[in-house]
Amino acid sequence: MIHSPPAKPTLLQARQLFAGGKNSSPNHVRIVNNYANEKGVIRRKVAQNLVKQGRAEWVAFDQIKMMTEHPENIAARLAAACSYNAIQDGFEWRVGRSGSATVRMATKGREI
Repeated sequence: MIHSPPAKPTLLQARQLFAGGKNSSPNHVRIVNNYANEKGVIRRKVAQNLVKQGRAEWVAFDQIKMMTEHPENIAARLAAACSYNAIQDGFEWRVGRSGSATVRMATKGREI
């Protein structure tokens, strides 16, 4: 028995199957320039509120871009960077060799 070919998936189904898998839900939005120390996917309602507040703008149907000059975004970016800066405090970084690879090596400098 010969069957007809399967129906082509809709645009949304194709995007979910191939482009992003489970993270491309229509209920979630990806942040293109994420600066926080968290996953770059948020709920659509949160994204709509960010756009309404002027903290972000739509780039595509499922993507937003955070506005770098907004005061709340600047504060959040500095707070996220603070944890990385605390990790680097007290260490002196230099270029070193590990086998045949060039790596960054840390030596303990001043006490934290």
